Amino acid sequence: MSGARRSLRPAGWPARAEYVRRYRVPDLLPGAPERARAVFVGESPHRDEVAPETPEERTPFRGMAGREWWSAVARLAGREIAVKPMPPRAVLEPLCQDLGIGLLNAVQYPLDPGITRHTGDDADPASALGFAKATGPTSYKRVFKEPDLFNPVAQAIEDLRARLAPFIEAGVPVVCLGNDSRWFVDQALAENAEALARVQVMPHPSSWWRNANNRTRAMDVLGRVLSAGR
Repeated sequence: MSGARRSLRPAGWPARAEYVRRYRVPDLLPGAPERARAVFVGESPHRDEVAPETPEERTPFRGMAGREWWSAVARLAGREIAVKPMPPRAVLEPLCQDLGIGLLNAVQYPLDPGITRHTGDDADPASALGFAKATGPTSYKRVFKEPDLFNPVAQAIEDLRARLAPFIEAGVPVVCLGNDSRWFVDQALAENAEALARVQVMPHPSSWWRNANNRTRAMDVLGRVLSAGR
């Protein structure tokens, strides 16, 4: 995001309060930022993350990819974590605080238009957010280029910047799970070259079972993070 492209987030974004209540997936935070080892950033929630109707039950990194993630974290951290079914937020939140890791989605709402196969049109990202992970005019990269004072993608980036700010100020490493989340983080930190230089990327857990090299690379990053002092 260039220095000339600044956008204030209007109150009530996204526009529909009921949509926010139903589909926002809150971050899992590691407690005091200065004690954190790293913050891991995914792209956006998928069907498993938004399945619970109660906001307090939703967490990032669930489903098959979540099971891969938490199984690896448990093994590398020497913990026992049952992943079938996935642990509830009441279990994962104190675990993140104990391990000193944060789990965030760059956008806290579903971006894949395929979400509507499970939720109906109510969660269509193009309608609810103004952009989506898709080709064509609703692509988040294309929408971001539109000269709109309240550009919805710019609002999402401002929101991510605010959520990352306490950790950036504390010098906490940011690790992106895949290149889509990296795009959002790059925009959010574009004016902070020092923080941007510390950003790392690791393969998303959804690719671990399909590509052994991706798993190896991810385990290397995750192992280094979990063994780092605080």
